Amino acid sequence: MPSPPALGVWLSAPIIRPPGKACLWQTSATYVDTNLEPSTQYTYKVKARGLSHWETAYSSTANATTAAIGPVDTDGDGVADDEDDFPNDPIETTDTDGDGLGDNAETGTGVYVSPTNTGTQANNADSDGDGISDGDEVSAGSDPNDTNDPVAVSVPALPLLGLGVLAAVLVLMGSRAFAPQRE
Repeated sequence: MPSPPALGVWLSAPIIRPPGKACLWQTSATYVDTNLEPSTQYTYKVKARGLSHWETAYSSTANATTAAIGPVDTDGDGVADDEDDFPNDPIETTDTDGDGLGDNAETGTGVYVSPTNTGTQANNADSDGDGISDGDEVSAGSDPNDTNDPVAVSVPALPLLGLGVLAAVLVLMGSRAFAPQRE
């Protein structure tokens, strides 16, 4: 017994569609629509066509609504990323004083224990008043509650060319210092 002729399935242009979305004949009876907008209803109708170009009438319309996409919460702490000062930290959500430390870590005791228990004030970006923010002090390894615990200042490294120029300047300065003086 010969196999039935292959069918093409035509998916008509939906009644509600984003612009530029074309529907084409295909050989599969299954169609997966892509790049759809969330919370949007789309209406479809289909018809079939054989290789000898016979066609059926369009089907009744069928509606499908895409799901709503809620706010993204990367760390799963219940606060949407766009409202979370720490979207990758499930322990912290807010930085009231903007010092880079989460309010949960700023325990207000005045005693530094660790980066997650800093003893600093959540509403004061510089708890010890030394001009360096609490977050910068914790990052540098100093106590943000102690004005006498300074932050080490790092000196930037010179690239190879910079080292060469510095060496040349020092050689020139040294040669002039030891050169005989003319009278």
